[in-house]
Amino acid sequence: MNKKGKKGFLKKLALCAVSMSMLVGSAGCAGRAQGGPPEGRGGTAANTIGAKVFVIGKNDTVEFWDDVREGAEDACNELGLEFEYRCASGDNDYASQVGYIKEAIEWGADAIIVAPNGVTELNDALAEAQEKGIALINVNSKADFDGIAAVVRSSDKDGGTIAGTNAADILLQKNGEEGFDFRTAGTQKIGIIGHTAETANERISAFKEAFGTELGYAIEDYKSTYAEDIGDTTSRESSETAQMVENYIIEGERCSGRDTAKEEAMKLMKANPEIKVLYGTNTNTTLGICDAIKEMEQTDKVFAIGFNASEDILNYIRQGVLKGIIIQNPYNMGYLSVTDARSLISGTSVSPVLDTGVTFVSADNLNDDIIQLMLDPNKIA
Repeated sequence: MNKKGKKGFLKKLALCAVSMSMLVGSAGCAGRAQGGPPEGRGGTAANTIGAKVFVIGKNDTVEFWDDVREGAEDACNELGLEFEYRCASGDNDYASQVGYIKEAIEWGADAIIVAPNGVTELNDALAEAQEKGIALINVNSKADFDGIAAVVRSSDKDGGTIAGTNAADILLQKNGEEGFDFRTAGTQKIGIIGHTAETANERISAFKEAFGTELGYAIEDYKSTYAEDIGDTTSRESSETAQMVENYIIEGERCSGRDTAKEEAMKLMKANPEIKVLYGTNTNTTLGICDAIKEMEQTDKVFAIGFNASEDILNYIRQGVLKGIIIQNPYNMGYLSVTDARSLISGTSVSPVLDTGVTFVSADNLNDDIIQLMLDPNKIA
């Protein structure tokens, strides 16, 4: 597949995402106004040629944002829009993003697409942009600002759910041929290292909920089969299951960088040798966890589940350190945020939320063409 064909296929995926988002949005947002053009704007798609789109990323040390940029730039080139891109230095760097919003205003932007590093820290700058009639779009995460017309992102809840389900599978299916043994509860742990941005919250809560659901199923299987074989007929109440889930999970300090996540992961493993799974909620926490597992020579004892893709992360999957990752289709995030921007500039309403989807990648499907295409649109010859 040549580059043109690859990008065309990704655009088809993007269009599918748009269609599904509209269906979900119309069903789930009844009575809620859809995003429309900023005050004083309007027209047709044809008269948007030459309109200016300014994109602001979160973290220039993370490859995820290179893919967002590529998708946004491709869309601008195809739609005849002027394009500028800036990126903050890290997940906590909202000060730079405030400066970039002001730069975009000075540049004469018609739309600003920003992945906010703070929930409210950008609000004053966003209000200034809104007063200028600039269309405001969030990508990947959302600011708590009423003037945001559209949000293009994957579901943190879905990502956390998939991660939690797979973590439970790793933990519960490695307890002998009989499966989960209730008597081993508490002798194994799952460690969580979240990143500092707001997106970590739902990725963690959904992870815990999904893991608890899978543990509950395992307990029911144990009660109906294996427990009877050994004469254990003790009744298990739901409150006991909830307590077991809580006992399984150890949550470390939130980390913004790879090195700090590595230190935190090593700290957790040293203090809790019963840890069998470590979960990271973004690129840096995932890499830090893998670095720690490798340095402590725990590859055969501790398995990692993480978020996002980079070449280092993919190498850790190939090495068996990382059991799987949740990928978020960052190319489509960038591409679709620009198509929303063009619609808003032209006066066309858009869905207030567009979900670009999540996919679980492991050694089993890493080399599948569709996965390779999502990981790197330019990689397949």
